[in-house]
Amino acid sequence: MRRRTFLATTGALFSAGCSEIIPPPQTTVRSDAAGPNETTGPDGTGSETVPTDGSETTAPDDGRTSDHPTETETDTPTQGDREVAQAITTARSRLTDAHAAYLAFADATDPTLVDVTAATQVSVSDVTRHASKARQALEEAPNTTSPAQQTTVDRLSGVADFLATGIRYQSSANAAYSKFTFVLDRLYAEAFAVLPGEIGRLRTNRDTANEFRNTLQSETDRDDVQSFDAISATIYDEKVAQLDREMTGFETLADAISAISDGLEAFTDANGEFTDDSYGDAAEQYVTASERLGTATETLETLDAPTAVESAVTELTGVADAVASGAADLEAASRAGDEFEWETRDERFDDAISALQTSQVAVDRLDSVTEIIEYHERTN
Repeated sequence: MRRRTFLATTGALFSAGCSEIIPPPQTTVRSDAAGPNETTGPDGTGSETVPTDGSETTAPDDGRTSDHPTETETDTPTQGDREVAQAITTARSRLTDAHAAYLAFADATDPTLVDVTAATQVSVSDVTRHASKARQALEEAPNTTSPAQQTTVDRLSGVADFLATGIRYQSSANAAYSKFTFVLDRLYAEAFAVLPGEIGRLRTNRDTANEFRNTLQSETDRDDVQSFDAISATIYDEKVAQLDREMTGFETLADAISAISDGLEAFTDANGEFTDDSYGDAAEQYVTASERLGTATETLETLDAPTAVESAVTELTGVADAVASGAADLEAASRAGDEFEWETRDERFDDAISALQTSQVAVDRLDSVTEIIEYHERTN
């Protein structure tokens, strides 16, 4: 057919004279399969028709996307990522409330956790209700978290434990502190009959607080606060050190007060023997008093006293030391009296009174000290 068309066209051109022969439109031959703008030749090859108006043809969009991201594509957070991020935000807010409630108990202008001591009265629920809500928010977060998110979740959980356990410790430590002040009052009243039981209760309260301290140290870590700006690692360390001092302090004080109680009781009995001129018996009792009070003095002098009881410990140390020294001089006076060495007896008695008067607290608060001083004034 193409041959007949060509011959007819050639004849017409020759009949028209010397006219220009115009070739038919050219086609571009492709070796692959025919596309939307392609035609298939008789030999099965495809040819793409090039538009004669200069426009380009575009293949239709079949709805498929490339497997490779373009330069403008970015990672989009998943629903799980967003939920975890929201849980973290909520937890931080709750922990901020818990921290503020903790600090509200402190008697300071710009307080930190260290300003809440064993002497501070607290309300546990004021802190724990916020810490519990923070922990709940974290527990309800999806498990499909990134490593970074999981680290933050774990650390904030540690902060919640730190605040909740810490405030429970404060409550128990305050109970130990209150018992200490009561025991100290009974000691100065020389109520020797009730002191053993009260000292036992002081130990019990201290042990309860110490359980919370152990829990805090085993279940929290200073790295936890890296995810919570309100508490620095320095404050964390100082708070843990404070708890250690308080627990060591109350344990040591229980031992020291027990020794002082024994010493004062022996001192009181010895005074009775001394004023009755039973110098031999008095000397033996004064030895016991001096030894027990001297041991207590050494213990208290080496104690790193907690801030909450520091002034009380300083006074108690002075009392124990003064009475121990006075008892040693009274022992010497008693032995001199037992040997009828009256001048030596009087001299050592004077020394004893001077030693006792080095502690104004002992003079003001201990009847046994006041009575022996008054006896000295009457007889010397």
